[in-house]
Amino acid sequence: MSIIILLIFIGIITKGTNQDRRRSDIFKKVITAYVGISVLAGLLSSGGFVPIAVIGFLIWYFTRKKQRSEKSRWQEWQESYEQGRRNAADQKASYSHSYGGQQASAGYRENSENRTNRGQYSKTQPNPMSKVESALLARPIAKRKKVIQEFNGKYDLTLTDAEVQRIAEASYVSEGWKREVEAMTQKYDTVGQWFQGPTGWLRVYIYVFRIQNISSDFVMQEQICTEALDEAVAYGCEPDGLSIDERVSLINKRYFTCFDEMSFMIAWRFLQQRGREHKMTQPDLVRNVDDDLEELEKKYREGA
Repeated sequence: MSIIILLIFIGIITKGTNQDRRRSDIFKKVITAYVGISVLAGLLSSGGFVPIAVIGFLIWYFTRKKQRSEKSRWQEWQESYEQGRRNAADQKASYSHSYGGQQASAGYRENSENRTNRGQYSKTQPNPMSKVESALLARPIAKRKKVIQEFNGKYDLTLTDAEVQRIAEASYVSEGWKREVEAMTQKYDTVGQWFQGPTGWLRVYIYVFRIQNISSDFVMQEQICTEALDEAVAYGCEPDGLSIDERVSLINKRYFTCFDEMSFMIAWRFLQQRGREHKMTQPDLVRNVDDDLEELEKKYREGA
C-alpha cells in the first residue's frame, strides 16, 4: 500500500505543467503525511507502550522548545530596543543626512540605510532596500499586516489599508519600520507607554493626526512628521499667556487632531532637539488676581 501511495505521489509531481510549483507546494504536504504515517505504523507495530511514550516525549520536547524560542525572541527584542535607545543620542550628534537639500537625522539605526545627495550609496552605507531580518515578526506579509491592523483598531490610529500595506512592506527593508511593527506586537497599559522611546515623534504623529502621510523611507518619514508637528506646535505656542491645555485645545480645533498634554510635550521636546524651539509664555496668575480684585472693587463702589 505504501509503495502505491509513493508511486502516485511521484506521478503527480512529474506530470503536467507547472512542475516546479507542484514540487514546492505538494511535496511538503504529501511527503510530510507519508513519512508521518510510515513512522506511526512502525511505532504501532513495536508494541503499545513504546509509541505512546515516544509521542508523549515528542510533544513535551517541541512544546518546551517553542516556549524557549518565544522567550529568547522577546529578550532579543528588549536588548535590541534598549541598545537603540542608548545609541540614539550619540548617532544624532555624530551623523546627519541630507535629504532633498534639507538636513534630517534618522533618529536611530535607519541612518545607515539612506541615499546620499547624488542618488548613489556610499561605501559605508548599505543599500537601503536590503533585506532586514526580524526575530519577532512572521515572514508572511499577511501576518505583519494583521499585527498593524489590530494595533490600528485598538488605538484608533486611522491608518488606511494602503498605509498599512506600505508599512508592512517597508518592515522587510527598513530597520526603522521593522522596529515599529515589532513594537506593535507588545502590550501597553496606556497609549502613553507606546509613545516612549526614540521614535516617540513618529508615534505621536500617527496617533494625533487623523490623516497621515506615510513613507516607506524612514528618513523621509521623519521629515514629514517634523514639518507637521512643527506647524501644529507653532500655532499653539503663538498666543501669549495660555496654559498648555488651552494651547492643546487651539491646535485640536484648528487641525482636527487629538493632542493631549503628554503628546503635545513630546512633540514640543522633539522639535526643541531639532533646533525648532517655540517659546511658551505661561499665564500670569498674580496679574490676573489683581485685575479681578480691581474689577470687584470698582463694582462695589458703583453699587454703593
